[in-house]
Parts: sequence; structure tokens; C-alpha cells
Amino acid sequence: MSPEPDDEDVHLVRRLIRRDGEAWRELVDRFGGTVSGGCRSALLRAGQPADTGAVADAVADVFRLLLEKDLHLLRKYRSGRKLAAYLRVIAWSRTLNASRGLRHGLPLDEAQVENTAAAAVEDSDRSERLREALADLPPKDAEVLRWFYQDGLSYAEIARRSGLGVSGVGMALARARERLRALLGEESP
Repeated sequence: MSPEPDDEDVHLVRRLIRRDGEAWRELVDRFGGTVSGGCRSALLRAGQPADTGAVADAVADVFRLLLEKDLHLLRKYRSGRKLAAYLRVIAWSRTLNASRGLRHGLPLDEAQVENTAAAAVEDSDRSERLREALADLPPKDAEVLRWFYQDGLSYAEIARRSGLGVSGVGMALARARERLRALLGEESP
């Protein structure tokens, strides 16, 4: 019997804290797409270019952050949370703050607090629209999007679960994204 995803996440974090080099490769393989998606989303939210180079720089910054202060952020991870969601929040927050010129630990002025609050409200509205659109997608499309973005599964893991080939996963994700954009009234990039 294979371990539950939460158990796998906890085990991986423990291995990372023990500085197991293979665990770092696994983290990048399993969650690189999740971190990249969080960084890209934050760059777009901040009105910054989200080209390959900018996203790669942001991803490197997030992984560097995970190593700081004796792995402080990894030590804060608790079971019961999806590691993919935890890493995406870290990626999004770090990238958004960095793109706005904010650094962890520096006081915010009143304008920055107002901008952050306004962004949170706007993000909440977008999240609600996204939940509604996901509910309107064909179940297989919603499932493949959740596996990739929410659960942080790799193409290979999605292929095993869905019965698709690895290349079929890429096509299924592209089709699902396109349908989701249409439901949200957004144009393709």
C-alpha cells in the first residue's frame, strides 16, 4: 500500500530538513511546476513581465528562500496541509513582495498596506470566479487542472492516475486551460 499524499509530503520535508540531496531533486521534480506557477501568477498580478527568464529568476529566489535561516520555512510546514499549496503560497507571496520592492521584515507604509489589502480582495473575487468556472468544466478537465496546480503532481503522476500518456497530459492540460479561460472570459496568452 502506498502512503497517503500527506504522508509523502511530511516524509519529503523531513528528508529535506535532514539535507538529503535526493530529496531536493524530488522537491524540484514534484513541485517545480507548482512554484513556477505561483511565481508566474504573482508576476502577472504585479503587472511585471512573466517571461521565462523572469519566472526562472523568481523560482530560484523561492528555492533560495527555502534554504535560508536553517530551512525555517520547511520547518514551519505541518502535516494536514498540502505541500503543493504551501509552496505555491510561499512562491506567490515572495514573488509578489519582491516585484513590489518589499523585503521580508521591513515595515510597510500605509499605501503598501492599502495596496496589499486591495490585492487580497481582488484575489478573493478572482478565486471565487475560478471556483465557479472549475465547477462548470467537464469533470476530467477540472480533475487534471486540480492534480497539476493544486496537488502539484507531475505529468508522469497525472498520466498514471488518468491513464493518459505523458504527452496526452500536456494536451489535456492545454485543452482544460483553454476551456477555463473561456469560462472566465479571458483571452489566451
